[in-house]
This record gives sequence, structure tokens and C-alpha cells, in this order.
Amino acid sequence: MKILTPVSGNHWSVPDCYYRGMVKAGADVVTYDVGEAPASLVGRILKRVRRAAGSEAGKKLLQAVDDARPDVLIVFKGVDYTPALLGRIAARGVKLVNYNPDHPFRFFLAGAGNANVRDSIATYDLFFTYSGPIANELAEAYPALKVAVLPFGHAVDDDLHDRLATEAEVLRGCFNANPDEERAEAIRLLTRNGIAMDVFGWGWEKFVTPGPMLRIHPVEQGLDMLRILRRYRFQLNMFRPHNEGSHNLRSFEVPAVGGIQLAPDSPEHRAFFVADRDAFFFSDKDELLAQARKLLSMPAAEAGDLRLAARRRVVEIRSHFDDRARAMLAAIEDRVTS
Repeated sequence: MKILTPVSGNHWSVPDCYYRGMVKAGADVVTYDVGEAPASLVGRILKRVRRAAGSEAGKKLLQAVDDARPDVLIVFKGVDYTPALLGRIAARGVKLVNYNPDHPFRFFLAGAGNANVRDSIATYDLFFTYSGPIANELAEAYPALKVAVLPFGHAVDDDLHDRLATEAEVLRGCFNANPDEERAEAIRLLTRNGIAMDVFGWGWEKFVTPGPMLRIHPVEQGLDMLRILRRYRFQLNMFRPHNEGSHNLRSFEVPAVGGIQLAPDSPEHRAFFVADRDAFFFSDKDELLAQARKLLSMPAAEAGDLRLAARRRVVEIRSHFDDRARAMLAAIEDRVTS
């Protein structure tokens, strides 16, 4: 089984993590380049303009299929690929597999998806989603579609974890994500009530005012982001609408580095982690505030034990992207090529 799968050139991006995991698993896998997602607003706008002008990405994909002659093509999300293009590839006998890290037909944010993503769902021979609730929606909307749940993961091996563990702790809370009004209101709630916070992301100045209780920092990515996730006493995790009832990428990144996570309560979070040992959960504003106060007042030794427990748990449940890649390969073999 020869697989053609995307890479972006960013070591930490999800497609690249899956590719490395497949290689380690011994798969016959070759890549096609999708380029790194632009970090700036201008870069994202330019990419949309190029997409509207004509599918340069689609032409590149066809060429990659011609060159590799794969048995299976993996597409991550698929905003650049029309149903017609995918149909042409399928007509060559190539099995089509999709992994979507967002919602495949409810787009809550610009860039989360488009008509190509939505209209191509039924084209795939196997459709992976990270979320149990989304899998249920797909099964209801597309009864003939083969759907598999493959949770998010992390790329923090033991050596990297041990390096990050030397970071000196900052006795503040942290939120490392871009703002919206709901997120800003949570930050205002915490800081108004004596919880010192640092936020990292684009555009926070439009939503909140910095001061002694709130420091604003630019975006950090890659290894520097992982240092931030480890460094602070707790990391706030907040869901986007498509994560409700499920989890997100940060759900695994934080405990993987030995960070202490304060996250929305959800059935999937409860399935992955033991509450108040591996992670801390909140269901409303009062619980968010109470948990944050408890974490900041906790003795350093107790916080250290929580960090160790969080790391042990992600290792125990085999949530590294290498593990996810093996699970993806097994599902493809079982449900597509067997």
C-alpha cells in the first residue's frame, strides 16, 4: 500500500507529524507539499486571492499523483481541492482519505473550511475526525460514509519533555491563543478577580487593556510555544464552537510538556484525563475562577506532582502523533484497502 500524504515544511504542523509517524511505522509513504499556513493576516488574504484565481494547489496535487502513483491519497481538510478534482483522482483507482481538524460542514471561523471541504465529504473512502460528536453528525448526514475518530495528539518525546522541564515556573496563568469576545471576557473575569494572566496571540490589544494583572505578548510558535505551555503555573484552554463536547489540540500539548491545564469540562476530556490529577476542568465562570485560584495558591511541590502526573497520562494513553499515525494506518488498511 503506497500512500501519498501532505507536508507543509513546518516540523510541528499536524500533517508533518503524521508523515513522520508513518515513516517510523514502516509505511510506504511519499509526500506532496502544501506549504506552511500563513501566520499573518496579509499572508492569509493573499492565499485566498490565489485560491480564488485558480487552483494552483490542485494542479500540484494532480502532478504529485501522476508522479507517485499511490494506492491511497490523504488530504488534510481540503480547502484547495474541488469535488471534481478529487473525482478525477478517484477515477484512477486511488483511494481517498480525509483528516479534518475542524468541523467539515459547519464553519465557525474564516479559514476553517469552504465549499470544497463541505461538498467533497461524500467523495472520500474514509473520513477521519478528531471528535466523537462530529463523527455522530457525519454518520447522520452521510450514512454511506466510512467515518473514524482519531483524536488530536502531541509531538513531545521524552528528551524534549526533559529539556522543557528545566524551565523556571512563572506563577501566573497563561492563555496562548488568538482572542475573540468570549475569550476576552474570560480573561477579564480572571484578572478582575486577582488572577494574574499573560496572553499570547494576535490582536489582544483590541479586546483587553494590559496592566499589572495582564501582560500581552506576541505569538510564539514551535519550540518557543511549547516552552510557554510548560512555564506557567496553569494554561487556560478554551474551546471554539466545533470543539464543544470534545477536545482540541491544546488538550494534549499542555500535559505532554508537563503543563497544568485548566480546560472546559467535556466527556472526551473526562475520558482522556483524570480530573484534578491530570487536568483541571470548569463548566462555568464560577468554577473557572475557583479552579484558577486553587492552582495559583497551590504549593510548588504539589504543582510539580501534577506536572508529572499529566505527562505520565499522555504517555500511558499513547497520544503521541506517532501513535496516532499507526492508528491511521491500521484504519486505512482495515477499512479502505483490505
